[in-house]
Amino acid sequence: MLPARFSNYFHFFYHSLRLKVDSSYRVPLAMHIGLTAKCPHRCLYCNYADIERSDRLTGDNVEKILEDAYRLGTRRVNFTGGEPTTHPDFDRIIRFAHDRGFIVTVSTSGFQAQEHLEAFRLCNTILLSLEGPPGVHAKLCGDLSAREVSRAIEIFFRDGIRFWTTSLLTKLNIDQIDWIVEHARQHKSLANFSLLEATDEMGPDFHPSYGGIEGLLPEDAACRAALRRLIELKKAGAPIGSSLPYLEELLRWPDYRRLWNPAPSRLYQCLAARAACEISFDGNIYACGWTIGKAESLSVLDLGLPEAFRRLRPPTNCHSCASNCWLESNLIFNLHPRTIWNWVKAL
Repeated sequence: MLPARFSNYFHFFYHSLRLKVDSSYRVPLAMHIGLTAKCPHRCLYCNYADIERSDRLTGDNVEKILEDAYRLGTRRVNFTGGEPTTHPDFDRIIRFAHDRGFIVTVSTSGFQAQEHLEAFRLCNTILLSLEGPPGVHAKLCGDLSAREVSRAIEIFFRDGIRFWTTSLLTKLNIDQIDWIVEHARQHKSLANFSLLEATDEMGPDFHPSYGGIEGLLPEDAACRAALRRLIELKKAGAPIGSSLPYLEELLRWPDYRRLWNPAPSRLYQCLAARAACEISFDGNIYACGWTIGKAESLSVLDLGLPEAFRRLRPPTNCHSCASNCWLESNLIFNLHPRTIWNWVKAL
């Protein structure tokens, strides 16, 4: 019998191949679950802390969702927020997902890492938001966030718990790429980078508008210079998790103020709602984060996951994007060889 990790890899490859040859085939290989909208921080590029909608995901119904997801074919689940550690059943949910056999990822600010240490030990990947040196991070996310992420890094590194960092490229930290990469090297980690995500075309309570973060947006030339530097470092063997095809696709991206595109990519077909989906803290399912606020709301809690996923439809006016997790996932689901090899090595 194959070890669980290799069994999951084979599962991904087999179903990705079916998705590639059969345009009608659907299987939710990966799922993002936003456990809560609550967050103790006030990051300048995020407005989740101001969301007034109520959380609906309890430990009981998340476990039901995970049971259904596993039966439908999901093998990777990424728990996000808000800040997922503020969910009252966070530890229980992580243990359940681990014991069920999922590849478990948590996207976190590192808030209360010591208090949730046993849950973090069960994760396959921890994605820590790190925006640069403490002073730079504090300017973007506040003093509490700077203290908590530094503390989490110390704890994880001390205890041999694998973590990666994720950094958004803004005017305040775009000159800190080398520091972030060197920090990853010193802590035996991998640094991942994303463009600043905002939109004027979705629900304002889920994503900030470009007008609202104008002061954080780097000029296009600065973004492209940063991406060229990341590509240079990656080719030189620097500890950067982001794959070369991902970075190269971002470098080719036509407009950094519009991170979704009605035109298809030359590298992949978007498989949102076919190979992946997102469940929001209010219990609704979406093809991806970019469809929140403009797609039909389908309640997993009312319909059940199998029926909600059956009704789920891909975006009609978006066929490629420059969003970090969705772009990398699409490259993997489309069996892009360099991207797959990058993540096999990383994992």
